[in-house]
Order: sequence, then C-alpha cells, then structure tokens
Amino acid sequence: MENTEVTSNNSQFTTPTPPRVCLPRLPPELLELIILPHLTAADLCRMALCSREWRCVVNQDWQWRYFCRRKGWEHYCTVTDLSKEKPYRCSMATGSTCQAGEEHDKISFPIESIISKKNRLGLQATCKWKEIYMKARHLEKNWTEGRHHVSFFVGGYIYYRGLDFDRDCLVICQPQKRPRIDVWDLKEATLLHQVLVDVGPQSELKIKRGIIVVGCTDLVLRTFDAKTGQALQVMRSIFNTASRYYELFFDGEIVVGVKSLADVEVWNVLNGVCHFAFIVVLLGEHTPAVP
Repeated sequence: MENTEVTSNNSQFTTPTPPRVCLPRLPPELLELIILPHLTAADLCRMALCSREWRCVVNQDWQWRYFCRRKGWEHYCTVTDLSKEKPYRCSMATGSTCQAGEEHDKISFPIESIISKKNRLGLQATCKWKEIYMKARHLEKNWTEGRHHVSFFVGGYIYYRGLDFDRDCLVICQPQKRPRIDVWDLKEATLLHQVLVDVGPQSELKIKRGIIVVGCTDLVLRTFDAKTGQALQVMRSIFNTASRYYELFFDGEIVVGVKSLADVEVWNVLNGVCHFAFIVVLLGEHTPAVP
C-alpha cells in the first residue's frame, strides 16, 4: 500500500478522494485478522472517508495503538497523555522558526481534526489511540523539521546550577542582589512568582509535581508551592558538617540530598521528616567530587 502522509481525520491526500461505494459486508474475522493488519495508517484514513460505517470499523484503539507501538510513540499515552494536553497556540509576537500566516499555524496542532463526542454531524468520536497517533506525529514532525516557538525571558539571567523545569513551569535561582527563586510559565513566558530565599551561585534546585525544593546558603533544604510561592517545609540537616547540598534527587515526594564528605539524607517533603541519614564510605583514595 502507498504510505501517504496523514494529518487528521479529514486528511488531505495527494490522491483523489475514494468514491463513496458501499462494499460487501465481510466477516469480522477476515477483516480484523487478515485485511486490516496489512494496511497502513494512511489506508485506514482513506477507508474512513468512504462512509460512516467504514469510519467506525477503522476507528478502533487496538488498531491505532499498534501504529503507535511501531513508531515508538506508546509512551505518549502511558507516560505523558497527549490526549489531555491542550494544543499550544501562541501569538505572532513570540519568536518562531516559521513565517507569518499558514506556516506559523502549522506549528500548532489542528484541534479541529479531533472529532469529539458532541459533534453536529453525529459522527463517532475519534478513538483515544488515533488521537495520540495524530498528535505524536505532529509533534515529531515539528521536531524533525525544526519548527518551534521561541519565548524570551527578561531578567538578565546568568547561568547557575539552580535551574530546573517540570511541564510548563521553569524555576531559576537568582542569587545576585536580591537572592530569590523566579518561577516562570514556559508557555506564556510570564513571571509567576518571586520567592525570596537565601540561595547562592552553587545552590541546587529541583521542581516536581508543583513542589520546589532548594538547598539554601544556610545549609538547610526548603520547599515551596510552585503555584502560590508559599513556603512549605524547612528541613535542617542532622549532620553537623558545615557543607552545602551539592546534589539533589527529587521525585515529587522524596528528596535525596547529598552533602560533601559523602553525607546522604533522605527526606519526605510532604511532612518534612528525615527517613534515612547515612555516610557513604568510599574505598581507596577516591573522594567526593565537590565542585
């Protein structure tokens, strides 16, 4: 079968639209086990253009999950669910690798190509895995063709270790003048909060699930709510060593803080309780690489 590009339920092909002919009914076993597995995604879209009945036949999750698996796109549903993310459309004021007009619009996914349950035509809603396939393909094409938007962050930042992001939230340590953490919205390129806290050029910073954890210059760990900027927990090291946290590992609930001299602490950021604290004994002449 010819592998023609597919972009939506009402895709535009280089070949003419197939005639609306009612084909003879086929046994489900023959259709699902013999015929459909040999067709491409473009073939299924052509069949969907024939009639409502054929559109229902080729609008099944098992078919489109198979195509996602072959492309390596299954994680777009199992890890990050693209069906729950709203397509990003930015204004022409933001930078872009495309020119104005039609080329600029190609960066954003055409949400109108997804048929919802409540549509005026009475069509069957686009199955979830077909939606995932369409959005993943659009995303991958943007990546391979270098199509993207560019947002500029005003603030005169110098790169420090303290920089991290999670989904649409970017956090940056700003130790100069007024030590603080700046919380940015990546999509809108707008500053959401400025959290005043004692941070330095070497402060470690992590964000996950809306919680910010930072190693401060007074040698304690502090957590903040990324949405409100509110302080949450203060976790003081149980070690008496006057050394900072030079590495943090954070999953949104548990943070592992590594201090110099191989002191390791495991904290629960939800209640501020230290679960474990131990010293790593290094064999030989190796010592922790403290920057």
